Amino acid sequence: MMTLTLKNTNSPLSNMMVRIVEKGDGYGQYNRKTETFAFTHKKDDPLVEFYDLDHARAPFDGQFVQRYYLSSLLEREEGGIPLDGGVPKWYVNDAEMNEVRHFLRAAQEQINYEPA
Repeated sequence: MMTLTLKNTNSPLSNMMVRIVEKGDGYGQYNRKTETFAFTHKKDDPLVEFYDLDHARAPFDGQFVQRYYLSSLLEREEGGIPLDGGVPKWYVNDAEMNEVRHFLRAAQEQINYEPA
């Protein structure tokens, strides 16, 4: 599991974790009793999850916000992304999204995934 934690005091998005879900990794609702996820990712294209770390919840001490395919996030070279239009804090601005894209490209090389 690869993660990136964004901590940018000059932005409304100040405490967010980005998690890459590779093929075979668990994702979705987390069962605290069995310590397992509801689903197993079965596609080659990794998922990228965003968690708000201001809200403590298992398993990552954060509240799940949104999930995208890695290929979808790397299609655009620049610009921010709204994770949830109803919560202003859950907007990843241009500078933060550039940091996320840099992290995703580096991770893409490590996991040997090339989008079709």
